[in-house]
Amino acid sequence: MTLKDRLQTALKQERGLRLSAAEVQSLSSVLGIDFPAPKLRRRLRRKPSPSKESIQGDVKFMSRAELKDIVAIDKSAMPDPWTKTDFLRCLKQHNTIAATIRLEKTGRKPGLIAGYMVYELHMNRIELKRIVVAPQHRLHSLGRQLMASLSAKLHQWRRKFIRIEVAEIDLQALLFLQAVGFSAVETHERGITLTHFWNDDPDPFTDQTTRRSPRHLSGGDLAEN
Repeated sequence: MTLKDRLQTALKQERGLRLSAAEVQSLSSVLGIDFPAPKLRRRLRRKPSPSKESIQGDVKFMSRAELKDIVAIDKSAMPDPWTKTDFLRCLKQHNTIAATIRLEKTGRKPGLIAGYMVYELHMNRIELKRIVVAPQHRLHSLGRQLMASLSAKLHQWRRKFIRIEVAEIDLQALLFLQAVGFSAVETHERGITLTHFWNDDPDPFTDQTTRRSPRHLSGGDLAEN
């Protein structure tokens, strides 16, 4: 039984899920499932946000020298961590970009890398392959800053939406993406496909071919230390 089937059954019975009320409400919203617990809704409205104080980060293209730190973050944060070989294979693609977000530097030392994202640029969309914030730096709006820098690349007549596939079991990713404006559009054996459009409209646009050729960036275009 898929997570969606389990949720539908559990929400009808209002029992049987080992999730917090906020997680159930958010996940049911992502999957487009009715949430029929008015008493629970009233309690949720009184619950304060778990977010901590916002920390300003610096988003830049990833350099190859930072790859070791990126692999360590991925291993500590993801249920299916990528190896260095996985990253290098992905970044060899001509349209693949990697960016990091660093904390403010202390003294002469550069700020710590708190997270990163990997994405592909296409004619009409951005394929987000990975967006990760280290566990110790979460709930400080760093993930939102990464997403904001990516959303700034969207345009009505060119790249109109961001798309990502997430495993059903990756609840934290689903909740984060729903919080920053993504909507689930498809479920399949690989997981859930979510999209976010340039104007926050969940309805997809009709694909159009533009006369202007996109400027392709590659892993070779990454900044060097």
